[in-house]
Amino acid sequence: MSNHSKIGKGSVNPGYARDQLAKALTAVETGDPGARDRVRKWQQVFAAILDGSLEYGSRAPIANVPVWATPEVVTGGFVTGNLLAAGRLQAHEQSRLGDDHSVTTPRTALNAGYLSEAGLAELSQMLQSGHYRINVPEEGALLVIAWLSANDGVDAACQLLTELAPYFDKLRFYPLPADTAQHEGSQVCRWNTRQVVDSLEGRRRIQQIEAQRESVLVWAPLMDRLVEALWQSREGGVLFARTEDAWRATATGLINDIERAKAQHRLCKKPHKSKANFAQLSSLLGQYLAGTLPDSGQARAAELLQRCIARRGEPGCSGLEQIRKAQQEQITGAVFYDFARLLIGRLSVVASDDGIDNISTIAGPVQPEEASARMPIHSGVPETLLRVLRRGERNPVGKLVESGVIPSADTLAEVLPQLTAEIRATGIRHENLRYLYSAIYRAFRQRRSLLLLDLESQVRINELPWVRAIESLRQNDLSAEETS
Repeated sequence: MSNHSKIGKGSVNPGYARDQLAKALTAVETGDPGARDRVRKWQQVFAAILDGSLEYGSRAPIANVPVWATPEVVTGGFVTGNLLAAGRLQAHEQSRLGDDHSVTTPRTALNAGYLSEAGLAELSQMLQSGHYRINVPEEGALLVIAWLSANDGVDAACQLLTELAPYFDKLRFYPLPADTAQHEGSQVCRWNTRQVVDSLEGRRRIQQIEAQRESVLVWAPLMDRLVEALWQSREGGVLFARTEDAWRATATGLINDIERAKAQHRLCKKPHKSKANFAQLSSLLGQYLAGTLPDSGQARAAELLQRCIARRGEPGCSGLEQIRKAQQEQITGAVFYDFARLLIGRLSVVASDDGIDNISTIAGPVQPEEASARMPIHSGVPETLLRVLRRGERNPVGKLVESGVIPSADTLAEVLPQLTAEIRATGIRHENLRYLYSAIYRAFRQRRSLLLLDLESQVRINELPWVRAIESLRQNDLSAEETS
């Protein structure tokens, strides 16, 4: 086994991939929902660097795979060895195959099925309606063949088919069916609906809300009981001077409740930290009850208790009652998590790969049928969540820049393919073909750049065989009316 993978005329040190793999493994431990997929990718890269199975630095890093096939690429331009149009069957593919388990090469059967008379008719209907999605450029290839076949381009369709057929067993050359056509025009969105929903479902935010509730409902009452128990033991300013049987029974019950809470409630980290006031005071009280309080323990407990009293007031005072009342209102009123779930439900009617036409239809006040104890009727969506929705709203680029949705040139570069796709399609007279070209172009622009050496260039869109077939039909004499 070699220590370096082939890379042009040099080599790749596996240290970078090893460090990225270590970061991904650490993220798994913190509960990052996307970390396991990153671990899988970097494991593949690390293994390929060690065994030299991929030629890093080349525009064709995977052996026996054409440059137009879209590879899976991770940070730094490293390919994993997977192809984005390959892999496991997707839900729409499984549905099309149905219960037929006799098919030994499913993708071959699916690709060939779309080339049947019924399959070509289905593709032609997709072209007319626009009810399809292309997430990887390869998924537009059979749509091009269907268009050519129906528009006096049989020879070109056969030539294209000959070039694609050797990969029918691996790659999806057919689109994802959709219920609606995708938007075209001068309006863009920073995020599609799926990305907005993913943000609303962020696990860390949900944990923060639940941790807040745990703090108010579990730990705040225990802290109040702890301070009160210590306060009641005072006499003449001396702590633990009054410790009659009733007090001891109450204090012992409190310590037992604290231990049970520590075992059952782990979202709030502070009560579990040994240097926190709560942990120190409960420990000192427990030591006193067990008869193991050190000589310095009484003075330390008195000092900590005084700090608490100075900050929050004596047990039962009006200031403390106001603090606790405000905390209760925060968790019983309309909260972040509940609104996030409400918005996710409202977004279910919007296509996941498209933007939101008008967020006011999604972000309106709570309706009677949606109301709950924490979301009363007519309460409004928190501004934090409105900012998430605005990233998914379709608007002219200038408006998105002005509103801060597009805050930088890097972000602007992310949305430009939505506009340049329409510009690139100019010159294609046939509307359905123009729409198809735009969809393929948008998917191609999502292709991540490879790590390249020796002045090699990234793959260009006209190197895709099905795009070359479209380019040959481009006309430069369209009128302004036709291209508007």
